[in-house]
Amino acid sequence: MIGLKKLLQNMKHLLNLNKYIFLVLLCLSCDDSTLNYIDCSEYGLFEDDCGQCVECNETCDCDLETCDYNANKDDCGVCFGDNSSCTGCMNEIASNYNQDAIIECSDCCVFGSIFIVFSNNNGISEFQPTVHQTSTGIPIYWLNNSNQNIIIETVDSPQPDCIQDFESIFSNSNCNSYLTNQECVTDNDGCLWNIPNGYNSNWDNFEIEVPAGTSIVSQNQYYFQGFSNPSTGYSYYYQYGETSNDRFYGYINIDE
Repeated sequence: MIGLKKLLQNMKHLLNLNKYIFLVLLCLSCDDSTLNYIDCSEYGLFEDDCGQCVECNETCDCDLETCDYNANKDDCGVCFGDNSSCTGCMNEIASNYNQDAIIECSDCCVFGSIFIVFSNNNGISEFQPTVHQTSTGIPIYWLNNSNQNIIIETVDSPQPDCIQDFESIFSNSNCNSYLTNQECVTDNDGCLWNIPNGYNSNWDNFEIEVPAGTSIVSQNQYYFQGFSNPSTGYSYYYQYGETSNDRFYGYINIDE
């Protein structure tokens, strides 16, 4: 009985082995191109550029989008693509400007310098962009696409002030009345001269006239040398009237 049982087990293994060999041979004999290829014309359909069977083609008098002709092409014209082949920086003044791009990328443009344009189109005057994000050490250029000269003035950055030093052995409640570093620290005790991170004396005193028609290729350029510390909310403006309400404002935020 033991010998018969062992014989049956061996036969079972042999049958399984033959089954696997048959499957391997069957796969090797298959022609994938024959199995996968479909002749669209046999079904009264047309093959589009992406190899898909559709109900119309470019020769028919019909709406190609309705019948999904080339529906698998992305906006760049690539079959089964993701638009990456024609997406890039479309800003001509950026160092990575892509003249072949037809889709604007999101925050990918790289600027060696910052260019802020003042323009007057269809009666609307504005700085473009109104808010600009840049980094420390990068010059800021103003261009002027309008037909009139403009004067760029700045709003003072956060100013130093005198504050009470609560760790001092001296108690001085008059610190905020001292206007200079000498008054605050040298002439009086119990005070600290506080310099905000965004303080920039060069920005506070900055004023420049930008002639009409100034562009990136103009011989003379009008710029601020840049910021050394990161901060937010630097403001500048063009005064076009007599009051503080007659101003076009722009804003700059600085990263490290």
